[in-house]
Amino acid sequence: MRGEFGFLFQHGYAVLFALVLVDQLGVPVPAIPFLIAAGAYAASGHLSPVGILGVAIAASVAAHVFWYEMARRGRGDIL
Repeated sequence: MRGEFGFLFQHGYAVLFALVLVDQLGVPVPAIPFLIAAGAYAASGHLSPVGILGVAIAASVAAHVFWYEMARRGRGDIL
């Protein structure tokens, strides 16, 4: 495998966590194609579907907690 999806194949969960986190923080990084590719790898047995779901949820919750804390500690109109 070459390219971005080959990198996903080698580093799997760490790449998904970083991409979903950065995407949820507001940086225009497309996390959806990598989640689809991770689902394909899960179908072929290379990654765990439960692991993919857990990593994506953890990254999303971490980003939402960040935005919540920014709004709570600063002004209410952070966005």
